[in-house]
Amino acid sequence: MRRTDTIPRRAISLVEAAATTVALAALIAMLVPALEQIRRDAKQRGCLSNFMRLGEATAAHASGDPKEWALPMHADAGQWGTGNLWEWGGKSGKGEPQGGSDYVTSLWGTKWNRGPATRGLNKIIYGDVFPDYREEGGPNNANWKSDSRLDLSVFRCPDDAGYSGFHRQAWANSILTSYDHFGNSYAANVLSIRVLGGPGEVMSNSPMFRPSSRVPNPGATILLMENCGLFAAFMNYVRSGCRGSLSLPSPEVYVLGWHGRRWIFTSAFVDGHAAVVYMNGHDQPQAHLPRFPSCQGSDSECYRRWRCGLIRGPGWQQDTLPSPPIPTGWTRSGFQPTIFLDAD
Repeated sequence: MRRTDTIPRRAISLVEAAATTVALAALIAMLVPALEQIRRDAKQRGCLSNFMRLGEATAAHASGDPKEWALPMHADAGQWGTGNLWEWGGKSGKGEPQGGSDYVTSLWGTKWNRGPATRGLNKIIYGDVFPDYREEGGPNNANWKSDSRLDLSVFRCPDDAGYSGFHRQAWANSILTSYDHFGNSYAANVLSIRVLGGPGEVMSNSPMFRPSSRVPNPGATILLMENCGLFAAFMNYVRSGCRGSLSLPSPEVYVLGWHGRRWIFTSAFVDGHAAVVYMNGHDQPQAHLPRFPSCQGSDSECYRRWRCGLIRGPGWQQDTLPSPPIPTGWTRSGFQPTIFLDAD
């Protein structure tokens, strides 16, 4: 008879099984955040790529524009408090419908003259391929709907998850991504100023309305940024004794960048390069500039007036001082970032 040797198998105890389960759970708990960060890093690289493409497009626009503006100015800029924040590029938005809940009546949509055919940077990037459907909604508004469904990837951040901190309340209420609400994941730096006691005209203290060659520090001056961080530079301006058109929360909230880190935002600069910046308020106290525009009096008096117009942080700035402010012809600031300056 054939002899078969057998080796007895030892059963795994409940204690060993439990220990193995705990170890696996701990390993998964460590791996999940790491994998999530890898995913976010990949999407941030995609966002940087978008900003580099936009930087190239703005440089091309400035080189061909008689006024040398980096961004095309929308025909309706200055109305409804928009200030060309988002309408320089992108698709038709769905947020803030002006006719009930029908998104085709969005304030940022084609019906309200903010469709892709009217957003100037689209032509630089995609060519003149967008029909102007403002007066042609089509059967069942099919044309307006198609404009709001466009996938213009260069204007859409891969991690755009919508409202993430402090911004326009209507956007928070819509529960839409920035790309779907405004038609654009990115916002322009349109920092402006008004002089208290003056005529009330809004003046540009930013690249808006300014020739690119007249921006004093183009390598540090922000031109475009993640829309979720639009107001991040102003989180401490009340504490610094400055006043403006913004109503900041109290207590202050933190603003989460779309790539998962607090106060970290991807941006494009006037010289065309893109970078990631830390923007939690602006630097205080701020150094004196070599000179201040349109100011009569001592250095200390000029600094007292202009210091609130200095919006700067590590490696970035939104203001274009000491270059003089540029009149816009607008008499209302709406919800764009506007700083109030004391009169001389």
